[in-house]
Amino acid sequence: AASRRIVQLQDAASRALMRGLAVDEVIVSADVISAQLAQIALHRSLGAVYPELMSAGGMEIVQRPLSAYTSADQLSFRAAAATARARRQIALGIHQHRSGALIINPAGTGLDAIELADQLVVLQAS
Repeated sequence: AASRRIVQLQDAASRALMRGLAVDEVIVSADVISAQLAQIALHRSLGAVYPELMSAGGMEIVQRPLSAYTSADQLSFRAAAATARARRQIALGIHQHRSGALIINPAGTGLDAIELADQLVVLQAS
């Protein structure tokens, strides 16, 4: 899978400086903060969630070998998610080894879609 180049800017006016460069995505800090504030205004309970997700030392999203969460005879996202839950993690999806595709919250058992060589994407405390 090809790597993506993501740039974070402090000032939206600097976005023009990225034109012509090999950058896949530009994130402006002020835009992220504005979106967070809007979400918190609409859903007050998110006020406790965002600081945990966005702070250093809070939560992190990582990829782990699927084989560490399930076996060939129980190869399913549901089984892997149950193991993750027992480890106080949240299974978010599967990063497929063969295609490089990222599948968030796969439906059903996924026996035809996942392999032990795939990665489980989990949210965990850092």
